[in-house]
Amino acid sequence: MRQSQTQKTYRLSQKLLALGDYRHGVTIIVCMAAWLMISCNTSTNIQGDLSSTSTNEVYQPSKLDPQTANNSITATSETVFGNQFATRTSHIQAESTGISEPTLTLNAPNNQPALVITPSQLNKACDLLYLNSRKLMRWDPMTGYTIPLVDNVSVYSKSPDGTRLVLLRPRAITANGVDLFDLAVFNFKTMQMHNLLADTPRVSNLSISPDNRWVSFISSETENHIYILEIDEPGTIIDLGTCTKSTLESCDHLIWSFDSKDLLWNDSNGVWMYSLDSASTKLVHNNLAKITDPNGNLTEISIAFNNLVWSPEGRYLITEVFPHESDVFWYSVLDTRRERLVRITGSYEFTPPNSAVIWLDDGSLLEINNGSDNETGIPSLRQWEMVDTRDNLLVLIHETELHLDVLPFIAEDDSGNYFNISSLIQVGKDQLNLEVDFSTNLDIPSLFSINSITGMINKQFDLPFQPIELIWVPDGSGALIIGPEADIIYISMHNETALNLQHILGPKARNFNWQLPIPR
Repeated sequence: MRQSQTQKTYRLSQKLLALGDYRHGVTIIVCMAAWLMISCNTSTNIQGDLSSTSTNEVYQPSKLDPQTANNSITATSETVFGNQFATRTSHIQAESTGISEPTLTLNAPNNQPALVITPSQLNKACDLLYLNSRKLMRWDPMTGYTIPLVDNVSVYSKSPDGTRLVLLRPRAITANGVDLFDLAVFNFKTMQMHNLLADTPRVSNLSISPDNRWVSFISSETENHIYILEIDEPGTIIDLGTCTKSTLESCDHLIWSFDSKDLLWNDSNGVWMYSLDSASTKLVHNNLAKITDPNGNLTEISIAFNNLVWSPEGRYLITEVFPHESDVFWYSVLDTRRERLVRITGSYEFTPPNSAVIWLDDGSLLEINNGSDNETGIPSLRQWEMVDTRDNLLVLIHETELHLDVLPFIAEDDSGNYFNISSLIQVGKDQLNLEVDFSTNLDIPSLFSINSITGMINKQFDLPFQPIELIWVPDGSGALIIGPEADIIYISMHNETALNLQHILGPKARNFNWQLPIPR
């Protein structure tokens, strides 16, 4: 009788987790485990029927378009007490990296992996999407389990709000050796998928507009033409023009404005913008810039653009400007309306970088520099606002020195080396998280928080290795750290813990994207 009741409760928790009801699903698991430990005096193992429970239970979407029935997918339910996809984070041994495991655990019956739950995780959490081989997977940091979402995925891209994914799925190879694909959209709300294009040659640079209406992409089969396709009416496809590739960074990103009215990209000719309102494409800025040489003369040089980032209010962009045949670059603001390029004062960069810039939520621009390129040599923080009537556009509204007395080891050392700032993310009105790297190699890179008003810095976490890539959770509550030898670490800023995810996500895990926070 006890086994039967436990089995029913367990299956109910599986279905709730598969449907995304994590709060109730986890609550049931916790209550079930507590009941088992109390009633059995923690000595009875659940065996028999429970151990042989199928791990292939499938949740079928309730609504399917008959025309896309063959392309519909199913969402396999999460198995809380283990299956081939559900791998507990507590299995990972962290001794090799010196990373500690969480200490709050709840022992599960039948010697199954322990469930790790923290109070902050019960409030909200961001799921991690990634590809493993050709499976689109999702990892839930609250429960620590992974779940397969869609099979046979070559490339994917998520919408800004995380409700939709656009997928490129291999289909066949033609007689003359051309790979064919289906371009499909997966809807997280309905758990359904439908095709936008069938049997199409490979496309790249997938990007969904913030309003979830359009998907943009580049087709190499048509000489790098850029297209946008209406998601809910797949028959509507618009050719925006050609992207002429000149550098490794050219044509790499198609960038939608926050209001979904404009699409940007950069190529060998400069920065282009397509406007949905005017249904036209224009060259916002060419690949030339005027600078003042050491003799005070105005000189025109050839440049390239990289890392275009829209302002939250639209119109303006942050961009990196690279002169050809030079090791230096700088940050500039590009005004798409007046087609002007304005350099951010003191933002000249070398390798490694001396400063970092970010748009704040209010539309102002924040720059943090390490002091190596200013007269005082003192690290500082500067905040700018855009004033259209000013010729130089940027107006300094706030400046403060960084409080190095709190962390004196990040000041300039005897050899003239400085710390480097990267990976900025705003986590509150006046609060940001960032990564600080040290060029002396005497200190390991660390994650810090900084107050943009006072300049006060606080160290949050020492990283176990030099990251190749750092991907912040959207709310700044944690970060995914990718290392040089396929190391994958998840760091929780709230709990001050780190989890080694290398064996959980798999050795072929790639293309990581965080979802927005989901209330539990």
